Amino acid sequence: MKGTRDARLARINPTAAFLGALVVVLIGLFAPGVIGGAVLLALAGG
Repeated sequence: MKGTRDARLARINPTAAFLGALVVVLIGLFAPGVIGGAVLLALAGG
């Protein structure tokens, strides 16, 4: 299974991955109350 995940990650465009992560972080920072905290906690937890 690990080889499949590595192959899938190798195909991801780095710019798209960065922009996607940036969007998730900004949603976590600007979402109100518990929702924003939950998004950031989920992002930090992996």
